[in-house]
Amino acid sequence: MTGIAHAISAALLHFVWQGPLVAFLLWVTLKTLRSGSARLRYFVSCAALAIMAALPEITAWLVYRASGAPGAPGS
Repeated sequence: MTGIAHAISAALLHFVWQGPLVAFLLWVTLKTLRSGSARLRYFVSCAALAIMAALPEITAWLVYRASGAPGAPGS
């Protein structure tokens, strides 16, 4: 398996626990902000969505870099 294929598969595997973790933290935050403004709750929800979208890419980059693959940054 190539370095990038390993990094992508590892990122998808890690997202199985990262996604629910972010969702749980969002749920706790929204429960805390129950009486807050709708604008703040919307902002927090959008931030959680952006984090969920970025997590697989960040994880893949970290795994790829740590693998020491040729051409990987830092190798």
